[in-house]
Amino acid sequence: MQATRSPTRRIHAHRACAAAGVLLLAATPASPQSSNLYVGGGWVAVDFVDTISGDDTQPTVQLGFNGSGASNPFTMDTGSVGILASSQYFTPGPDAKRLGEGSQYYSSDHRTEYGVWWEATQQIYSNGVLVAEAKVPVLQVTHEKRCDANGGNCQWNYSPDVHMMGVGFAREGAVGQTDPSRHSPEYNAFLNLTAVAVTPGGPLTVLPDDWHNGYVVSGDQVQLGLTTSNTANAGFIKLAPNPTYFTPTNKEWSLVPASITVDSQPPVEGTVLMDTGLKPGILTPTGTVGHFTCGQNECADHSTYLAISLPTGGFQIFSYEFQLNVSDPMRPHEVHLPGGTDTYFNTGLRVFNGINLIFDADNGFTGYQLASSGAGSPTINMWMALGGPFTVPDGFTSSLPLVLFGSSTLSPEGSAEFTAIITGSSSNGLTIDGPGTVRFTAFNAYTGPTTVTRGRLGVDGSIVSPVEVQNGGVLGGTGVLGANVTIGAGGIYAPGNSIGSQIIVGNLSFDLGGVFEVEVDPTTSDQAGVFGSIDLTGAVLQLLIARSRYAPVTSYEIIDNLGGTPAIGTFAQVISPFIFFLPYVDYDFGADHDVMLTLRRSTDFSAVARTPNERAVAEALETLPQDSPVFEAIQFQATAAGAQQAFNALSGEVHATVSSTLANDSHYVRDILMGRLVQAYYARTGGNTGAVAGLASGGPMAVAGLGNASPMGLGISGLGMGASDAVDPQLGVASPITFWTQGYGAWADFNGNGNAAGANRTLGGFLSGMDAMFADGWRIGGALGYAQTDVSVGSRLSSADVDSYQLAAYTSGQVGSFVVRGGGVWSWSSIDTDRSIVFPGFFEQVEASYNANTGQVFGEVALPLNHSHIAYEPFTGLAWVGVDTGSFTEGGGFAALTSSGANDSVGYMTLGLRAAGSMLIDGMEVVPRGSLTWLHAFGDVDPDQSLAFATFGQSFVVSGVPLAQDSALIDAGFDVILAPNATAGIVYTGQFADNVQDNAVTGRATWRF
Repeated sequence: MQATRSPTRRIHAHRACAAAGVLLLAATPASPQSSNLYVGGGWVAVDFVDTISGDDTQPTVQLGFNGSGASNPFTMDTGSVGILASSQYFTPGPDAKRLGEGSQYYSSDHRTEYGVWWEATQQIYSNGVLVAEAKVPVLQVTHEKRCDANGGNCQWNYSPDVHMMGVGFAREGAVGQTDPSRHSPEYNAFLNLTAVAVTPGGPLTVLPDDWHNGYVVSGDQVQLGLTTSNTANAGFIKLAPNPTYFTPTNKEWSLVPASITVDSQPPVEGTVLMDTGLKPGILTPTGTVGHFTCGQNECADHSTYLAISLPTGGFQIFSYEFQLNVSDPMRPHEVHLPGGTDTYFNTGLRVFNGINLIFDADNGFTGYQLASSGAGSPTINMWMALGGPFTVPDGFTSSLPLVLFGSSTLSPEGSAEFTAIITGSSSNGLTIDGPGTVRFTAFNAYTGPTTVTRGRLGVDGSIVSPVEVQNGGVLGGTGVLGANVTIGAGGIYAPGNSIGSQIIVGNLSFDLGGVFEVEVDPTTSDQAGVFGSIDLTGAVLQLLIARSRYAPVTSYEIIDNLGGTPAIGTFAQVISPFIFFLPYVDYDFGADHDVMLTLRRSTDFSAVARTPNERAVAEALETLPQDSPVFEAIQFQATAAGAQQAFNALSGEVHATVSSTLANDSHYVRDILMGRLVQAYYARTGGNTGAVAGLASGGPMAVAGLGNASPMGLGISGLGMGASDAVDPQLGVASPITFWTQGYGAWADFNGNGNAAGANRTLGGFLSGMDAMFADGWRIGGALGYAQTDVSVGSRLSSADVDSYQLAAYTSGQVGSFVVRGGGVWSWSSIDTDRSIVFPGFFEQVEASYNANTGQVFGEVALPLNHSHIAYEPFTGLAWVGVDTGSFTEGGGFAALTSSGANDSVGYMTLGLRAAGSMLIDGMEVVPRGSLTWLHAFGDVDPDQSLAFATFGQSFVVSGVPLAQDSALIDAGFDVILAPNATAGIVYTGQFADNVQDNAVTGRATWRF
């Protein structure tokens, strides 16, 4: 019933037979048989209560509602949508939801049903057994109106007997909505199942994830769900999206296109509906048909001949013909002629005596199976007919022959393959437009143009169609292209699947910007064999080079000129993916005028290096064996920037930077020792009183002093921080030993110099010592310390952890008006490094552990002065620092490095001024102090390290972050005298230069006892 809403080889050895072979192969049909479109899923059978039979009984199914357990027969109508039931068949249950008043009109018998729409749950039974549930609107019919064909003589019925289940496809919403979100799938129970009994006799379960939404209608049952088994031995027609109501989530399809022949008139293109809701057929012809009056209708004469062919275009997937006065179980008893301008035929229900109808709601296919070979004269060809768009699922394969009955588009979502012949007329073209790949492996005979606008077409069989590849499209494969091939701007021609060859019987031409993509390996390449002309003017040759071991020079025949006429023009651009592979093209090679590619491999890695470190690493890499993973990773760099990143990542310069850091940080221990000597001097010479008390408070905190100046030998005033060192006149020797300790912490940024990368360092440690004064005025002491240093070279993804232990000796004395101070320190360091070696195409993690020794000696001369409450002294000094790092071999990968160690010596000269004072603030004694020093470094200020790749290769030398040659040291702080025996303070120390910012903060607190 109808509702009103409706591999490279020498191809030229085969010149003599190739063109003829294309046509021969293209004409060879492939064996049909199936596709994997319906793999998986499941289906359930719903047997009809009343089946379609010779007496034209309409098919009925058992429906119940709201879980009541009761069911009633409902006429199943493939020509309409929606469930319509008068009150004796449907009573809204507790879960039903009222949607509002509405109606549905049936044009076939001019009938309108009125009532209230409810959303309700339907139970679908087969032979009394519950097999499925669905949830769609139901029209509870309260009254109906029937009119004659002209819309007059209307009769009202207020006690209707209505029980109709419409499951038609390609129909608009049953309640008159025009909103595409409310169209027929929402009213079709078979397409809105919520649960099914996939196992016969088993319980209802939710639909499987791979359920294929659709059904198969036969004369005695409907099968819900599509599978490989219940769609076998069928021919399929792809339906076009309904232009008004189709959306990606609610798919609505147009009616089936068909050729309809009436009597001796020429065939006319129209549409066909196979309708279980009607006993007679309905024909809307475009010509003159003999007719007579049959009741309220006009019917076709019994002598009328009808031939139906699906689809249009001259090739039949399904066809049958009949004459109304000839016995045929598939023909309708009557064919009504309602009038109209569109060519349309409703078959009526008797067609299901000979065929099964398949409907695929998701992909938009209708299919036809032969149900009875003796019924009338139907013909079914197990092909797939395509006349519009087809969104091809990922993984799709089909061995069904394909016929193009209209201009068609394949939109692959992933990989798709057609293994049987494709045929069609010259007026019906084929477009590939999707993100995936389509492969043709048969020898195809369609002659309409092929256009690749997006995605990839791989021709591994043959086509006789001219091909155009547009921007975003790719053409390839290993078969035969039997006509002209044109590659537009941005389009890509890439013969082969990976490396392979392809024959072009026609011409090959490239528009400006068209791309010829050629993949090569050490021995072979992609190749196109062309019988026609070759025009390369303005094209781009894009090379894909397999990662492998290449000879210094390799030649490839990329176009085998089978026609013998030299190529026209040259490539506008030849692009190699790797900077160390240099291509050259010969456009007229040999007697056949072939196009040859020569690839020269360069091992001059240092040609792209920018800095001394990069150049040193590049030259070492050039000596590695070609099969070394590190060598290959460099050889296959796409850009100079990638190679430079590789050189820096491989350099291991963190090892040299660690040496630089050890030399730079040596001044912290040196400064603490100098601070102690300054403190001790001023405490001895007047630290208990006014002017020099500030300098007496500098340096480390005295923990304890042993003497006789006070009960505990401290002999200190409110400002003096050191122990009293007065000479004991009875003993004639210096006062006893003083113990002290100092903690420190610092963080620094060392800028790179365009060669070595910058580094960050954090440092924490302490130094503890003891010293004593001798009778001749000289102080001698010793100290022990520990420091922990973290070094990070961020741009090299490298870091180091350093644990250091120090042993120091120091002394000071007065020579005339000057004070001389000095000492020496030896440090033992344990170093753990970690490097992530990352550059395009390569990643490794390597580690190393080794030792280092740092020695330093230092001295200074100062002139103590004071004025009022300020003490100050200018000073100058010299220091020598030597850093000796031990040998190591990194572990963890092919890029690991080894070293025999390194030695660096750095000298430092200082010139500065110290000052301190004292003041009262709110009755509290405060001691501010500070110093300003110019520090000049000389010697190995650019520390370097000799390294080599641990597995292969010669040594190379890289430099680490440089030391600042001239910098300013600033020391500023203050102490607060909290009580005669308690002091607290804070000190800031900074080093500033063009490439160094080093900061340290030290908190000071002491309690004497």
